[in-house]
Amino acid sequence: HCPVALFAVFDGHGGPQASQFCHDHFVRLLSARESMLAAADLTSESFRKNVELTFGDLDAEFLSMATDELLDQ
Repeated sequence: HCPVALFAVFDGHGGPQASQFCHDHFVRLLSARESMLAAADLTSESFRKNVELTFGDLDAEFLSMATDELLDQ
C-alpha cells in the first residue's frame, strides 16, 4: 500500500450536520469499496471514479439519516 493523504473542504451547504457527517464517514465509505482496495494506481481513473461514487454514497446515507431524524420528531 502506498500512503495517501486526502484533503477536503466540506462547506456545509446542507448545514453543519452535513459537513460533520462527511468528515465522520467519508474515509470509511471510500475504504469499503472493494474496487478501491484493488486499485493499484491511486492516480488512475479507477481511483477518481471510486471517490466520485463515495460522494454519492455519502449523500444517500446523509439523506437517509436526515429523513429518519425528521420522521422521529
